[in-house]
Amino acid sequence: MKGNTKSLGRALLLKVVESFQRQEPKGYLGRTALQKLCYFLRVVGVPLPYQYRLCHYGPFSDSLALEVNLLEADDLLKDGSREPQKYSNYQLTAEGGRFLKENAGGIGRDHVRLIDAVTAVFGRLEPAEHELLATTHYAHGEIKERMRRVPTRREAIARVLEIKGRKFKQQQIGVAYDALKKIGLLGN
Repeated sequence: MKGNTKSLGRALLLKVVESFQRQEPKGYLGRTALQKLCYFLRVVGVPLPYQYRLCHYGPFSDSLALEVNLLEADDLLKDGSREPQKYSNYQLTAEGGRFLKENAGGIGRDHVRLIDAVTAVFGRLEPAEHELLATTHYAHGEIKERMRRVPTRREAIARVLEIKGRKFKQQQIGVAYDALKKIGLLGN
């Protein structure tokens, strides 16, 4: 990767928004969706510079939320929602498109393909589905780090139930776990 790290981080984030807009022209890219798309992009190796912690809706990055605010202030990103207090709909501005074009050279082709692939798979999901998948992945990683071994399916599901309480049923969590395992996001 070339260029200024901050410019590259911004270009990567704007590329995520651009990819979503291109693939889902009538879709809404809200706060939760953007957080979870970026979370899974980090999981697959896209070097987005955001750290995550567990919050109410699953993994959340304060630094990503701040960066979105800064991109809006710099007129590179806008919230096109009709009700911004209720939900967001992030969109690239014309200035954001120019910035992305000027800084896209630092984004590797492999990262562009990953951004498009993750956006295609996860971009169509509802916020609750994003929350469940990301929380399941996060819980699995948390157990793996703490126990220094790959957790069992049962352990991961139990941890999600502990985190989420009654929000999701055990069967739903199991389906999320199995889907993540099937596409290789739970590793070994």
